[in-house]
Amino acid sequence: GLTNSIEVTIIDETFLVEECAEPLDIIVLNLVGAAINADEYSKSKDYFQSFFESLNLGPGIDDSQIAVAEWSGKEEQDLKIPITGDLTKVSEYYDHDRSYTGSTEALFALKFGYEYLLSNGRPHAQKVIIFTFDGCPGFSASAYAEELKELGVIIADIGIDYVFNSSSYKNILRRAATR
Repeated sequence: GLTNSIEVTIIDETFLVEECAEPLDIIVLNLVGAAINADEYSKSKDYFQSFFESLNLGPGIDDSQIAVAEWSGKEEQDLKIPITGDLTKVSEYYDHDRSYTGSTEALFALKFGYEYLLSNGRPHAQKVIIFTFDGCPGFSASAYAEELKELGVIIADIGIDYVFNSSSYKNILRRAATR
């Protein structure tokens, strides 16, 4: 019969997860550049749907809100779902078409995400940027990610494709992510 194998790399299951005591304003920046094939794109939507369902989304002052954008090259950022606390609305992302298939330029995606949260987020909410990353050569956003962390922004990155098979890319992601 026909078989298919998928390699999954789990980095560390020993860390403790702390629940946030404050509301979050989150933007998901999903990479849709040429390095991301149709299957990876589909799986990213499955992953994010599960993630959305795990959040304390809602309209209240203590609830979290989320926005979703897709990104690729320098001027390729497309807001798919404006910030909302409504799970039904954010779940509509699953049915959206892919925005781009171009190059990868993480710096502009992070700038887009941060500026969006500043303009549309709530003053009292913790700002969070979650971005997917393909390990593009010369990760251009490391210094900017450091600046954002110093400003109190939580950054989480999700490696796609061959990223977790390379120690240099693992180090890039560790530097970018907030601890």
